[in-house]
Amino acid sequence: ISRIFEIGFSSRHQAGGSGLGLSSTRDIVRRSNGFLSVKSVEGRGTSFEIYLPLGGDACAPVAPSAAEAPVVLLVEDDLFVRRVAERTLHRAGWNVLRAGSAEEALDVLHEAKCDLLISDITLPCMDGVALARLMLVRHPGMPVILTSGYARTAVSNPETVANVVFLTKPYAQAELLNLIAEIVARKAAGS
Repeated sequence: ISRIFEIGFSSRHQAGGSGLGLSSTRDIVRRSNGFLSVKSVEGRGTSFEIYLPLGGDACAPVAPSAAEAPVVLLVEDDLFVRRVAERTLHRAGWNVLRAGSAEEALDVLHEAKCDLLISDITLPCMDGVALARLMLVRHPGMPVILTSGYARTAVSNPETVANVVFLTKPYAQAELLNLIAEIVARKAAGS
């Protein structure tokens, strides 16, 4: 138990074990201002408890008030994460189009105009960075937020794509909305 949170720790290296992934879990919980506990009894099993702070209401809407709300394309393959982000964006006044993969997102972009793209980096088949590059060829100047639960060094460098901002998962609702507010303000100021 004293080593299970070490990166790459496995008690089954001879059998091809590459680690439990618990160091990443612990880091995600810590970044969420939570904590993780483990209890193990030999022959009876192991249990993990994750404690996270209770989420409050998202901050005030950041979308400009207009007859037609701005449109965001949300690309996330994790259904739970997508639903939470979608609800947050709706409450902030955005119309949300959603996709579970980059290919699905490209189909949506073919049919609809969007004001903002929010995409997970780690997607099946095509990653979020490749999606952002393709999307920016078709819609130059559109702001993009790329998200990932992995450290920046573990993903292909999203900063190399113009108009792209990186947001580490898990993110708080207010954190997402504040970042969008900054993007909207910069775009309105023409910078």
